[in-house]
Amino acid sequence: MLLITSGSILQENIKAVHELENLNLPYKLINVINLSTVAKENLRREATGAGLIVTSIDAQPSSLARIVYESGIVTKACPLMALGVTDLGSYDSTEQIYEKHGISSGKLVKTARDFFRNQKNPKIEGF
Repeated sequence: MLLITSGSILQENIKAVHELENLNLPYKLINVINLSTVAKENLRREATGAGLIVTSIDAQPSSLARIVYESGIVTKACPLMALGVTDLGSYDSTEQIYEKHGISSGKLVKTARDFFRNQKNPKIEGF
């Protein structure tokens, strides 16, 4: 599983990967610092062997997902799950917003667990 994130949601991804390590589930985490200058060849290299790509951003999901899709790494064998905030505004706390939109650390771990649980031959040793 390849996690690609950008923005303040990075902290949630870091918490999630600590839990994934405890569960012995394979992952790679990429932090995209600038959405306008992404090295697509690096994305392609890091995605090799991944069974799922999950993008998470505290903005419209398509803002990061589009870049990943355009890199050519999304395939039938390696689908993309784009997560992000789709509300135009909210009075909820940051934690509530992240939870609601599936980008909290707990929700990211659940996404990974569900993915590996549903695989016939998961690559638990890593990719």
